[in-house]
Amino acid sequence: LQQIGEEAAAFSGALAGLLTAWPEAREEVARKLRSPALNAAVYGRRVEGLIKAMDIFVASGGGFPLVADFEKFTAVRLAAKTKKNQEPPEHDFFRLCQTVQEGAAALAHDLDQYLLFLKREFIATAQKKLADRKEKDNVMFFDDLLIRLKDALQQSGGGELALIVGQKDRGALTDEFQDT
Repeated sequence: LQQIGEEAAAFSGALAGLLTAWPEAREEVARKLRSPALNAAVYGRRVEGLIKAMDIFVASGGGFPLVADFEKFTAVRLAAKTKKNQEPPEHDFFRLCQTVQEGAAALAHDLDQYLLFLKREFIATAQKKLADRKEKDNVMFFDDLLIRLKDALQQSGGGELALIVGQKDRGALTDEFQDT
């Protein structure tokens, strides 16, 4: 949890910087995104929509997770979508977006891991509580019968149990439905 807290603080700090920088950087960023050096299929006519999306993101105070197409403002994405033998557009805002995106990715990863941990803990606790409750109420489910038989066959003396049952009965038919 400490790591998640630290990553959340780092993300929030970078995001605050982005929110502050956008109004001043907006026009220059828009101009740089219109650069003919960039892949027109990714940027081109889409620049106005990207600028509007960033305007809305900033006006809303930003947030987590990031909006769609946020990566198109990052330095790495711009470099990847720059035509051969051309220089990618550069601006502090693009580097700031890169930092925000990397922080968001790290935070999302750690939150996903923590959620997985919580799910495992919940399942383990629920299984334990269910077992305790069934024992207290003297209740067995069909699965319990099968598991107990499997466990008995795998313990010492399980081979003898299998022989005794096998001598008495050649097979078993199990009806798991409560239809009576």
